[in-house]
Amino acid sequence: YMFVEQAWREVGAIRSVTNFLPTKSINLFGDFIFEKVSDNGELKNATLQDQAFANQADQYGKILTIGRKNIINDTIGALTTVPMQMGRGAGVKLNSLFWTTWLDSTQKDDGGSTAFWAATHTLPTGQTGNSNYISGASTALSSTSLQTAKQTFDKQIDPNGYPLGVEPEILLYPVELDKTAWELCNSQQIVMAGLASTSTA
Repeated sequence: YMFVEQAWREVGAIRSVTNFLPTKSINLFGDFIFEKVSDNGELKNATLQDQAFANQADQYGKILTIGRKNIINDTIGALTTVPMQMGRGAGVKLNSLFWTTWLDSTQKDDGGSTAFWAATHTLPTGQTGNSNYISGASTALSSTSLQTAKQTFDKQIDPNGYPLGVEPEILLYPVELDKTAWELCNSQQIVMAGLASTSTA
């Protein structure tokens, strides 16, 4: 199971559920910005709102029957190999489910009308913004497009319109762009060369 690619752990969260009924993951937010206290010491109440995302746990599995003769005549090591293959099968299925959901352009928050990945979102407070999706030929992975993506990320705001202040740390890319991604993510150095010649007065 652990020998399967585990990148989803870096960008996803694991939450417990009590049953297989539809449930919701709740993201709480509100107006918690401190305000000046009046002379009489009165504090203003903060507002609390929530944003819900629909979830539902399900069960997956598979069984393999090995006959008695094959157990006795186990010349191919099935009894030791099959458990490893079963574990890998579980990991591959989890990957498939996660990345299919991650890339699904129709995913929305509960009751929302805008897809999760969108050029413009309408925030719960009615503001618009928070683009988290850019497309087109200019978005092919390069130094310029990575800078554009980071600027898009840095412009993210919370539901009250304040900057999130979160630094991007993970770059997801397909295997075909491995070399380009490594070149962009590793430190760059400028090497100053010495003079090609010297002169005396």
